[in-house]
Amino acid sequence: MTRPRSQTLQQLELITTLVQTGSLTHTAQALGVSVPAVSQALDKLREQLGDPLMIRDGRSMTPTATAARIANDAAPHLEALADLHRTLMAKAQSDMLNIAVSPAYEALVLEALIECNRRPENLTVHCAELDTDDFVRDTGRITDLMAKRQLDMALVFYPLEDPRFHCVKVLEDHIQVIHRIGHPRIDTMTEADYYAEEHVVWKLAVFRQAWQELVGLKVNDRRIAAVIRDSLAMGAIVSKSDLIASAPDSLCRRMARSLPVAIKPFPFAHNPICTYLVYHKAYPRPELADWVRDGVTGLGRDAEQ
Repeated sequence: MTRPRSQTLQQLELITTLVQTGSLTHTAQALGVSVPAVSQALDKLREQLGDPLMIRDGRSMTPTATAARIANDAAPHLEALADLHRTLMAKAQSDMLNIAVSPAYEALVLEALIECNRRPENLTVHCAELDTDDFVRDTGRITDLMAKRQLDMALVFYPLEDPRFHCVKVLEDHIQVIHRIGHPRIDTMTEADYYAEEHVVWKLAVFRQAWQELVGLKVNDRRIAAVIRDSLAMGAIVSKSDLIASAPDSLCRRMARSLPVAIKPFPFAHNPICTYLVYHKAYPRPELADWVRDGVTGLGRDAEQ
């Protein structure tokens, strides 16, 4: 039975990198894997080929004649494959932006990007489907996807401290309350008013978690009349009923642009929800990151007007 091509290429890349670096640690860094994974793969190759391949020499490793021959023959082909991969990726990236955005902000962000100046022609923006927890707390999934080039950038609610990535604060939101214009019971918004009304809330847990983990606030149980997923649908429901809703200021302002809704201050003191743009420092199209940054930052400027 023949070995899968992907496994064969990985083995050739492993041997070639080991010969070039003479180090398990440097090989692991170059391949983006752990040192134990490199060590295990080397042991398996030694068993398959019946050759020690790399011999420990003080702090470095010296290749055997077999390993040197494999690396010498494989290196130009691996480099050619890398060039082909870079060409294909550049072509794909020229018309696709893969970005992770919380579903609650997705429609708002996409609209802002479409309206933003300097929008590249023929660019398709694809929103990755991730868990809501990925946007609230650092689970490592987003950075793993960006490190593997399966994701271009992300908008998250936590500052990322990883030297491989840029992390730029692009938006600062306070929670607001929205209700329809002409609501029969709401003039000002007090804590008592807030709990006296029925609410529309997100099906997503992200903002309940955000209130508790990011803004230092815990809201008691409310009278829930509707649970939804789409943030803009929230505004539509509120505008045609006596229900109220809580949402970040940028979303409330967007709803008020096209719907007969009014905005009231949230009746609880809280810290703002901050949104951070994260992308790899090796990302080949930083102009797209600048475009996203300007588009999302513009949501905050709109709120100030």
